[in-house]
Amino acid sequence: MVAHGLPAPGTDARYRCLVERDGRIVQIGWMWLDGDLAYWAGPIDHVDDVGRAGDRIVVSLEGDGANPVLTASF
Repeated sequence: MVAHGLPAPGTDARYRCLVERDGRIVQIGWMWLDGDLAYWAGPIDHVDDVGRAGDRIVVSLEGDGANPVLTASF
C-alpha cells in the first residue's frame, strides 16, 4: 500500500491501514511516513486473498476509524 500527499498526522498520531470485506474491517498494519509519501508493506494475517472484488483498503488516523482519509476498492 502506497499513498502520496496524505495530510501530516500530527506529532502523536499515526495512520493505520485496514482491509474491509463484507462489512468486517481488519487492521493490517501501521503506515510509515517519509515526507509526503506514506506506505505499508508486510504479511496480511487475518484476511485471505486480499484484492478480491469488493475488498476495500482503508487508511485512517489511529483512533478515528469512522473517518477514513483514503479508500480504494478492488
